[in-house]
Amino acid sequence: PDSSRMVLTGDEELYIVNSDGGGLRFFTEGEYGDWSPASNWIVHRACHGGACGLWETNADSGEQRRLTMGGSDGQPAWSPNGQQIAYISQDDGNFEIYRISADGSNKVRLTNSASSDGLPVWSPDGQWIAFRSDRGGGWAIYAMRADGSDVRKIVDAPVLPVWFYEKMGWKP
Repeated sequence: PDSSRMVLTGDEELYIVNSDGGGLRFFTEGEYGDWSPASNWIVHRACHGGACGLWETNADSGEQRRLTMGGSDGQPAWSPNGQQIAYISQDDGNFEIYRISADGSNKVRLTNSASSDGLPVWSPDGQWIAFRSDRGGGWAIYAMRADGSDVRKIVDAPVLPVWFYEKMGWKP
């Protein structure tokens, strides 16, 4: 992608702005925008005509593709190579983390907990996904391999009352 532009979220709308602060423009309706590291596609949660789920929108052409059908699907995060997306969904009753290919295929459930799991973020090498969970009775940051195995608690980390609006990052 063009590294001189960023995607911003505001009141369920996505905007694109140049890194110098100029050129602010409305992009599309949605939230949780994440720009692909390998292309000009932005993955985000949106409801277009009542069709809620994860969507990809091209930053240049505006072309849109629906990736998932889950009304609760959100918090998408691109893998470093741009081939996979981690996200949350309540498909199985509570928030769990899933992974799909960039075209929406190959859906895999990565977590399986009676508690809430969310805010996925990929390690720079794409081998791990960190996330927040209250699975231990209090909120903490956990990490797991990209296939959902080897879950490890990293540190206790309280969240805001509306935790699903928070964001985490992983620096090399």
